[in-house]
Amino acid sequence: MEAEDRARKAVEWTVITNVMFLLATASATLIIGLTPLIWALWVAWAALCGVAVWSLVRFARFDRSP
Repeated sequence: MEAEDRARKAVEWTVITNVMFLLATASATLIIGLTPLIWALWVAWAALCGVAVWSLVRFARFDRSP
């Protein structure tokens, strides 16, 4: 149960982080105008976070320690 709570919190914080990063990316795109580079960085960041969340959820699913 505790492992599932940790995984849920990790997913929530990852979503919050991605939303904040997306807002910062949109702001930087409007201000600086480096659209392709900034969006490529955001896609790479989102993919990295997705792999991290998948790993945490998978780990929590099999973590049955007392």
